[in-house]
Amino acid sequence: MTAIAAVAQALRITRVLTRLRGSVLAFRTHAESRVGTTRWEVTVKNLITRMRALMRDDSGQDLLEYALLVALIALVAVVAVTNSGLAVNTIFTNVATRLTQAAQAGGA
Repeated sequence: MTAIAAVAQALRITRVLTRLRGSVLAFRTHAESRVGTTRWEVTVKNLITRMRALMRDDSGQDLLEYALLVALIALVAVVAVTNSGLAVNTIFTNVATRLTQAAQAGGA
């Protein structure tokens, strides 16, 4: 092969590689051939970042615990007042019955 043929061969290979460079990058991985990130990747990364921040954030848990505690105290108070009211009602009913019986016995 002469020097002229070798140069011509090199130029043909260079021309072919130049044409292919826009669409195919030889000897590179897919990750290396990409220049920037896509909008989808940015969206997914933002979603993952927000999910991690949400899992680390415990300020809402404190508020929820206080709300559950207040609800439990209110439930216990309602049950206690209801039972006390029934007991007091029974006491006053007994007193009223005895006063009525005493009034009837004394007036008769």
